Amino acid sequence: MERFAGQPLGANAKIVVLGTPKLGNFVVLTPLLRALKLNNSTCELWYRGSERTADLEQACPWIDHRLDPDTNFPEVTNWPVGIDLLINADAHNPASAELASRMAPRYVVGQALGVETGEHPLQQLALDPGWAQPDLLERYAGWLKSGSIRELHCRVCWLAADDAERVELPWREPEIAIPAVLIAVNGEREAKLWPLDHWLELLGLIEHRLGIQPSNVGLVGAAPSDTLQGSGHPGDSKGLVIEKALVQAGVQDLRGKLSLTELVGAFRGCELAICVDSGPLHLAAAAGCHTVAIFGTDAAGLGASPQRLWAPRQPSVALATSTLSCPLCQDERFLNPGCLLPEHGCLLGVNPTTVIDSAIQTTRQAGHQPA
Repeated sequence: MERFAGQPLGANAKIVVLGTPKLGNFVVLTPLLRALKLNNSTCELWYRGSERTADLEQACPWIDHRLDPDTNFPEVTNWPVGIDLLINADAHNPASAELASRMAPRYVVGQALGVETGEHPLQQLALDPGWAQPDLLERYAGWLKSGSIRELHCRVCWLAADDAERVELPWREPEIAIPAVLIAVNGEREAKLWPLDHWLELLGLIEHRLGIQPSNVGLVGAAPSDTLQGSGHPGDSKGLVIEKALVQAGVQDLRGKLSLTELVGAFRGCELAICVDSGPLHLAAAAGCHTVAIFGTDAAGLGASPQRLWAPRQPSVALATSTLSCPLCQDERFLNPGCLLPEHGCLLGVNPTTVIDSAIQTTRQAGHQPA
């Protein structure tokens, strides 16, 4: 094995991409999957994701084969042999690095045992833990333009990233009626969550300024039982409390009632989405839905989530900024599950009025006039 440096893979190349079980991670990898197929037109592309994202993976036009997500080592019949390029996009899973070593591809991108780092900037970038740091573009001047995670995934594979912000997802029409507004309030990290009081105030503003009652607002996300069996992060329990209170306030509970492809279809058909930094945010952005994203970050992108890295760049997405700045999550490389301060200032600083103003601007662009 050796580090990939843009070498020609030849006809009928076998490419393996090791993804993660997270919804947002799959969405931001799709421009890479498309670019791999377009640049290697005769290749076979294998993808290892999860049952959580199986619906999208199965319908993805760039994935030729899905690998068994529950098997860490190539001991089952559906693993490919003679791999030309293996891309490990699951850097936080040590089993993926060992798996990459066992599969013994010709070339690797990302973490793999027994392979030297490589001296080229793009090879260094693939292993750099500081993708979310503010000096990334300065450190890789001439190799990166935006610092978007979609761009980075393409660049570390030596692919042009001019089209990386065009995220395309398969979709289906939902079999149920979809409300005018869809909201996603839960997330893996408690540090990402917008306070319940702010959500309740926002519901009142949606009714007063957009003329949309709470009964015409839908809550999306995993079914509560799925959430409880999820990552185990503190965000699960606090997020569930917020979700339960919003349902009690009259919001339609759509959690777990839509497949992922149907959820993309729902975002295509609704008037507005308001989401914290989470998987549904990336689905809404990819669907072209007019979306307000709540990252808990100030105008410079500093705050609870790595906005510089993860924020969708689609023109239909508005970022609701916080009036307060806090560097602590960035200092911790966003590995802290919850807020490190007694008061969650950066999320409290995202005022509901700011969010509704952004929503009105996006809905006006869509041709919907608020009341």
